[in-house]
Amino acid sequence: MAKFKQPYVLCPLIGQRTLLGVANDEDNDCVIATLGKNMIVRYKLQNQKQIGSWATKDKLTSPVIYDPVGGRYVGVFAHSQLRLWSESEERLEAVKKHKFQTPIHCVLAGIDAEGPVVVFQSGLATPLAAALEARKNAPAAALLKPGEAIQDCRLVVHEGIKQVAILAKTPKGRAWCYTVPVSEDWASHRFELARDDAPDARLAGHAFASDGTCRLFSLWSDGRLFVQPAVTGEAKEALAVLTAVSTANPVSMLPLSASQLALYGADPSEEGAVLVVFNVRFALVQCQQHLKLFSNPPLLWGCGQHLLMAVGSNLLVVPCQLEPERLAAVLGSHRSLGPSVPPGDVELVTELREASWGPAPVPASPALAPAPPDLARRLQQLEATGCPQASMAGQLLPELLAAGDEAGARWCLLHLGDVPEAALVGVLEHCLGRGEQRDDDALLAAALGARFSEAELRAELRRLPLDLALGLVRALLASPGHATRWLAPLLDAHYQGLLLARDPRVLAALDAVRRFVSDQLAQVTCMRSLLPLIEAVRSGKQITQNQRIDSLYSIKRITLC
Repeated sequence: MAKFKQPYVLCPLIGQRTLLGVANDEDNDCVIATLGKNMIVRYKLQNQKQIGSWATKDKLTSPVIYDPVGGRYVGVFAHSQLRLWSESEERLEAVKKHKFQTPIHCVLAGIDAEGPVVVFQSGLATPLAAALEARKNAPAAALLKPGEAIQDCRLVVHEGIKQVAILAKTPKGRAWCYTVPVSEDWASHRFELARDDAPDARLAGHAFASDGTCRLFSLWSDGRLFVQPAVTGEAKEALAVLTAVSTANPVSMLPLSASQLALYGADPSEEGAVLVVFNVRFALVQCQQHLKLFSNPPLLWGCGQHLLMAVGSNLLVVPCQLEPERLAAVLGSHRSLGPSVPPGDVELVTELREASWGPAPVPASPALAPAPPDLARRLQQLEATGCPQASMAGQLLPELLAAGDEAGARWCLLHLGDVPEAALVGVLEHCLGRGEQRDDDALLAAALGARFSEAELRAELRRLPLDLALGLVRALLASPGHATRWLAPLLDAHYQGLLLARDPRVLAALDAVRRFVSDQLAQVTCMRSLLPLIEAVRSGKQITQNQRIDSLYSIKRITLC
């Protein structure tokens, strides 16, 4: 799933209209902000500090990017010049100018440590090294039709072939999608992006996603979200009807993963803006962040685990943490659109029909122990209401612990596969707060063996008192199998308290953790040294033992005749 953290302002803007864009820098925690046509600033996201900048008299026409292959920065000036410079360069006017005969649209950063790609206004795309060599040659035939202009372009990989996906528009608003291979060995493709079922619908937003194959997500003014192959342009597949963001205004879209899209646009209430993460697999909004101001057009960039956008006169950063998808967040989150939905639209069905796929029902696994009678009746009541397992565990565990039924609580931990982190921490508080520590504490062992999300567990562990946290550390060190999973989020949750505490118990616990980690590393080193021996035994090779000879003296037997 996805979760937004507290947003913060990275820097003020010279003006939103003059902001050219943001790109990744050499370090993952740094970005290059082209704030204007004459200003380039490098920022570190961790502390929001400026680490470098350049000013130029010549006008930039696209965002500056970093080339990891050549270890240099690349900028486009006046649509006709390329300049490449290093971090130590102070004056960009002294940098060599590479002039081109064909107007340049932008330079895209490479994928997987490959070189950048130059995209021309004609629709052609060439690697940077090849473009520099052929810049004086006669311009090739244009790929875009007369009147079409590039609105957006992304470097993608489709079935192992590196291509540039381009969205071009005409003055009348017609949109065309191009896929241009970077290599000349492959042909380009072109198709119109339109709605046959709604000719008057306007394209509100789009995004190119590349996860083995290139897909085009399109959001329209009636709120409908579609996906289709960006190369072949086959029939669109309807995904959902979005109501979390207003489609009366432009919407900026950015793929975060194979199934998650970030959307930044106007709030449906027309008051401010909203940033949402939409799961296209389950057709639901996973998280959203409301903003006071909406800037038109909306500008959104992604740099690692951070989303950057222009909000008013500032460049805003919203940290975004992606977590594995959990079924509990999907169940019970949909509702039917009602009978007024026209045929052919996206409809979310909430009714569940149970089907039997065999001639006889599959018997329950004998490994699962039956629930106690009282607990079984309570489970049946919750199942009848359609309650998911996460909600069941969240309701049952506090009730069972309050009633002193540790056996029932242990049964829930072992048999309910999705236990909320808050309920899990509640069980730990119960076990650690009893005042007695047993070596065979079955309830504590079941709680430590449960599955959890580290980000959510870290937030819940912060409410544990420091005394109970130290008790949990001792319990974990006595159970090395669970210590490797729990110690990191536990120490992160109480990092400040442990750092400032001067209690001898805290120092003793930290020293025990240090010894535990050292022992684990020593075991890993020992096992790593056994790998060659195991491989030799597996392959059937003869193992020779090296005879150790003392260098101080040696004994040699001589046979006399």
